[in-house]
Amino acid sequence: REHGAQVINCSWGMDEESFALKDAIQRAGTSGVVVVSSAGNSGRNIEEEPYYPSSFGLSNQIVVASTDNFDQLTSWSNYGASHVTLAAPGRDILTTRRGSGYTTVTGTSASTPLVTGAAGLIKTQRWWLSAAGTRQAIVDGARRVAELTGKVSSGAVVSAGGALAALQGPNTPPPDGGNGNGGNNGNGSGNNNPPAQPPPSGQGSEAQGMAAAFRPLRRP
Repeated sequence: REHGAQVINCSWGMDEESFALKDAIQRAGTSGVVVVSSAGNSGRNIEEEPYYPSSFGLSNQIVVASTDNFDQLTSWSNYGASHVTLAAPGRDILTTRRGSGYTTVTGTSASTPLVTGAAGLIKTQRWWLSAAGTRQAIVDGARRVAELTGKVSSGAVVSAGGALAALQGPNTPPPDGGNGNGGNNGNGSGNNNPPAQPPPSGQGSEAQGMAAAFRPLRRP
């Protein structure tokens, strides 16, 4: 958060609850930071057997389950009608290999970055949008799948195009400069500390540069 990142990907989790971790995610949310986390790969209902951080149920969280190539929830994906937000493809996802080349990965840790990318696109279009507003746009734009009803709260699979299409209203920040929280247009009351903007090229530490790669640039 201190380096201006507005979307955080958490492709990991644990069975033990951490109040320090919960507090950190909550504090990030006050600055409009969206935290996207994986539902886990135990094939269990996290409403009954919690998995953290996905079971915190915070307003700035998006929790992701995995589907196969036929939009079916995979046998190993965790699920939850309340705490899991939506699903994304998670079987044999093509990605880069450390060092060089390409490989495929499987799991909710592979599904989660797809939703993180959609959140990043939304923040590029509406950098002032609140975390809850970003989450709502992703849910509103997701593609409904009957088989996911009762498995994830939205009953849907992520759609980057749908999420962008769900952004309505003027492409301008609210007059008070705060984070929008109303409807799909991002307008409304919010705090008076808008998300930090990236430093000029060539300035900042290495950590700041890495954070800049994951935050949208404010349009002129």
